[in-house]
Amino acid sequence: MTQILLDPFFEFDFLRQALLACILLSFAAVPLGLFVSYRRLSLTGDSLSHAILPGIALGFWFYGLSIPAMTIGGFIAGFIIVLISTWTSKVTLLKEDSTLAVTYLLSLALGVFLVSLKGSPLDLFHFLFGNILSIDSENLLYLGFATLFILIILFIIYEPLKVLTVDFEFARFLKVRTTLVHVLFMTLVVLNLVISFRLLGTLLSVGELIIPAITARLFFRKFTSQVIGGVIISGLSCLIGLLLSFHLNWPSGPTLILCMGMFFILGLFRRWVREG
Repeated sequence: MTQILLDPFFEFDFLRQALLACILLSFAAVPLGLFVSYRRLSLTGDSLSHAILPGIALGFWFYGLSIPAMTIGGFIAGFIIVLISTWTSKVTLLKEDSTLAVTYLLSLALGVFLVSLKGSPLDLFHFLFGNILSIDSENLLYLGFATLFILIILFIIYEPLKVLTVDFEFARFLKVRTTLVHVLFMTLVVLNLVISFRLLGTLLSVGELIIPAITARLFFRKFTSQVIGGVIISGLSCLIGLLLSFHLNWPSGPTLILCMGMFFILGLFRRWVREG
């Protein structure tokens, strides 16, 4: 049993680095995902995960497979989309999710178009679905700094964000700068999606953001417990998913997300048994 469960991580550096990358990512993704869930912005997160693709593709166009260039490009693209959707919701009758739905489709099409012109089908596959087994120590260092930055900013805006999440009108009554807090929060979501695209690609990165957080809400009631539980669920999903992909030669990114989905189904079953 130990040969199946532990030996691959002792023998292969790429598996250890992939597992560590998943765990690092979950520390920022889970609390962000909980706020996304509580604010009913889950589909917005999905839209933003595709909105970053043109920026990543432009970084790829000019600098090749340069992680800093693609990260900066993806972040700028996502930030622009956040500003556009926020501004549009204020000056028109359209809601923010409507604008994001349009920009999501246009961004995905533009990103695929740009990558297809410059790269190969394999490049496009990695952009869309990631390549978690290619993570090295340099990527881990960059991921660690980005995660720490997200957590610091999230800690700074935590109180006004909590009030904004519970009651928007009450937040305005307390003179919370709601637009600034919202834009900062959505920017952190964009940054989290950008740093996770190397692992899971633009199509699957939102799964790491949303699924463990929502699953934790099925098991725990308090926010702190949900954060801890979500990180544990994410870590176990990554561990099981990497082992399955290694032993069965399954695609790693989709396998990790499917494992998260199994915990979600388990949570639904548990809730049904308790409340049924």
